[in-house]
Amino acid sequence: MWGISCTNFSLAEIEPQNRDLVKHADEFLTDPESGWEVFLEPEAIQLLSFWCRTPQQMRRFIRIILNAKNNQRLSQLSDQVNQTIQETMAQVADQMDQQLQTTKKRFSWYEIKNYLLAVIPAGILTGLIFWLLTKYFG
Repeated sequence: MWGISCTNFSLAEIEPQNRDLVKHADEFLTDPESGWEVFLEPEAIQLLSFWCRTPQQMRRFIRIILNAKNNQRLSQLSDQVNQTIQETMAQVADQMDQQLQTTKKRFSWYEIKNYLLAVIPAGILTGLIFWLLTKYFG
């Protein structure tokens, strides 16, 4: 075991190390080779180091900023999805309107009248038969 636990060191040893980590965070948090790189600019990390006293506080602030960025990205995605849905619905409505217009133009009033005259008596006759059956046998 290496014995790197914080319990193996005194506060007098840990505090200067924490101050040094916070002070130089802009160097290693923005270096692509460090493996710790975040999207923030070195100036932004340096500004955070003026407010933070410990690496834990800096980590908390950076996490808050990352969550806010992720929420902003989700909001943008939601807006894009809503816009796409509205555009698609407008296209579908236009296509339906075009279909209705072409269907309306295909049938003449004479054809519609003949269809209704053929269907209505059959519907009345069917309804009468159903009523008689339910009245006497139901």
